[in-house]
Amino acid sequence: ISEVLGFMNWNLKLLYDNEEDLKRDFESLDESLKAIKNLKGKLSTYDGLKNYMYASRELNLNLSRLYSYYAMQKDMNQKNQDNVRLYSTILNKYYEVISELSFIEPEIMSYDEKKIMGLIDEELEPIRFSLKKMFDSKKHIKSEEVEGVIANYNSVSNAFSRLYDNLSIVDCKPVKVKLSDGTTIEVTKQLMTFYLATL
Repeated sequence: ISEVLGFMNWNLKLLYDNEEDLKRDFESLDESLKAIKNLKGKLSTYDGLKNYMYASRELNLNLSRLYSYYAMQKDMNQKNQDNVRLYSTILNKYYEVISELSFIEPEIMSYDEKKIMGLIDEELEPIRFSLKKMFDSKKHIKSEEVEGVIANYNSVSNAFSRLYDNLSIVDCKPVKVKLSDGTTIEVTKQLMTFYLATL
């Protein structure tokens, strides 16, 4: 059992080897977000699309990496309130990004499709598919105001489920079970299925 339990923890150093890199990427989120927000009203131009492509790529990569790090760190010990707090911080940042950038699709959709797609060259080729997909879904994209409301609703709608998950783990008291080989393990609702699969 002890050998198996060793595999239950992720090697988070594969994502971030030190606090400096972690802090740097977190601080870069606001910089990338600001850069994209400054492009509002400029997304019908070649330079606007190019700057959006690079800024959004950096934002998405760093946000995904940070979210993965904090989510896995929390899952390794959900009773550690520091882990829960840090996870909540990156989750709130994720919702902030969605809300602040809700103008992107409505603005691009307000322009002529042929004009926008005509700006695509070799450098902008990586966003061709996403732009085409955006235009194909045009009828489902609302106004900037409506998209903003929808984006803000995401964080509210998930609040109670997150609260329940946190409380159900914090209030859970593990039960000690002695195995036939003399090993004693602590079993919780969350670990029960895992133990049954490894015994």
